[in-house]
Amino acid sequence: MQHMSRRSTGFVGVWAEMQRQQQRQQDAEARRRRQQEQQARAYQRRAVQSHREYRQAEALRRTEELDAQVAALQGLLASGCRAPAFRAASLVRPEQVQPFAPGPLAQPVPMPDQNQYQAQSGWTASRRTQAQAEARARFERDWQAAQAAEAGRQQQLAA
Repeated sequence: MQHMSRRSTGFVGVWAEMQRQQQRQQDAEARRRRQQEQQARAYQRRAVQSHREYRQAEALRRTEELDAQVAALQGLLASGCRAPAFRAASLVRPEQVQPFAPGPLAQPVPMPDQNQYQAQSGWTASRRTQAQAEARARFERDWQAAQAAEAGRQQQLAA
């Protein structure tokens, strides 16, 4: 009982123990809050650092791109200055025109030969006269057709 006597007994002792437990809980809660705040600040610092590193890498990449473009443009400018001056005459090229080849239009339409339209000999006079008239009519018809074909050929040739 001596052990109990050292400790406060009664209502005051229980109350004091409850106060100590409540204080320990509050201290533990405060430590948890501080740890969470420290973790949040550390996370934020890492995020800011990561973003800064990304921006630096992006700036370096873009700078290298621009440097490459500047170098290409400087090379273009230097080669352009070494090139001979532009002259419009350098664009003119001689044109090769093939001679006109009319093909079958170059051949005139053959005209009918009147000698091929003669009546055969040995017929009677009246039959011969009739045969000559028919031959002359065939010749004139064929000659007019040949003349029309020749005129058409000449128009096509001219076109």
